[in-house]
Amino acid sequence: MANKVADVTLSFRVKQHALDLNDQDKEQYAIIGYFVSRFSSLDYHLDTLIFTFAEIYPVITRSISKHYPVDYRSKIDFLIDCITAKAFLRECGDAEGMFDLNILAFGLEEIFSFRNILIHSKIIMTERKQDKLVFQVRKYSRLQYQTGAFSVEEYRYSGGYVSYLLDQIEYHESTLIRLTELLHGVDVAKERDALLRGRSRIKEIAQNLSIGV
Repeated sequence: MANKVADVTLSFRVKQHALDLNDQDKEQYAIIGYFVSRFSSLDYHLDTLIFTFAEIYPVITRSISKHYPVDYRSKIDFLIDCITAKAFLRECGDAEGMFDLNILAFGLEEIFSFRNILIHSKIIMTERKQDKLVFQVRKYSRLQYQTGAFSVEEYRYSGGYVSYLLDQIEYHESTLIRLTELLHGVDVAKERDALLRGRSRIKEIAQNLSIGV
């Protein structure tokens, strides 16, 4: 009796170009790309405020720092020192009608820290849980600069967390813009409605990217 061999059909998806991605990769990189784009805008407005302050108050600027802040921690410290040096900046009329230096510093630290992890990591796993995307990344971290010792660390993030950070970016970016306008003598209180509309828009975009909480 002859052995029967079942027919097997294999299909392969051949990428036509670098951006020819499957649906899950498209969603994943849409989330990452949108975050990076929004972060770049935040970083730009932070630099704008620092440069503006330095131009208007060069003597105070030199007393705060002899060199322009480059890494994100020195930028945040410089920002807080600027606000402390000029009390009128505390009148910042942000979208929530409140202003707290601890919230500002902690929020920026969290955003910049996530950006550094994301940019300097390799994505090693992506999965979907309860209709939300979850991704895991791996990166090297230097433990001691003198000896060159390092560790390999892994982080796991959900789309909901990225959505939260996008909301924080919108909040703190609006604060930085208002602070810069205060330096130029603009009445920022008149612009609160526009800020609130901007935050509503950012939430709508996040939902369209399927990264809402």
